[in-house]
Amino acid sequence: METRTDQKKGSDIVLELLHALEEKDYDRAARFLTNGFTFSGATPRAMNREECIELHRHLSQAIPDWRFNFTVVEEDENEITCRGHITGTHTRDLTLPMIPNLGTVQATGKKISLPRSKVQFYLKDNKVSRWSVESVPLGGLMGLLEQVGVDAHELAR
Repeated sequence: METRTDQKKGSDIVLELLHALEEKDYDRAARFLTNGFTFSGATPRAMNREECIELHRHLSQAIPDWRFNFTVVEEDENEITCRGHITGTHTRDLTLPMIPNLGTVQATGKKISLPRSKVQFYLKDNKVSRWSVESVPLGGLMGLLEQVGVDAHELAR
């Protein structure tokens, strides 16, 4: 089997995407995502490319030291499996327009650390087409909101 050296490894693409989001370079991050991209598992419903970028923009504004802390554990041609956990400090007000009944969560100064979870990235044409986060207790967006004092069960009503 011939190895092409002009193509990036899938894990390189994934790590570049995550670094772009951590650096708040949303235009660069969007270039790593396909037009039909979906993000699921961490949020109450699946999100498309624009919604995912917007979610990370709002989270990074409220949690400026946001880190994914991902480690690649397995890599196939078009599927990258990672383990990771989100960390950061809620130092600015948080608004998430995609959750209208949330309102504004005032900065708490609380450190957040979400539980470690399995995260899978699927590639198509050297871009991420799907980002799927394992649903774990106290994880995802609802777990993050709970850590900064929001009753996520009330939001679900």
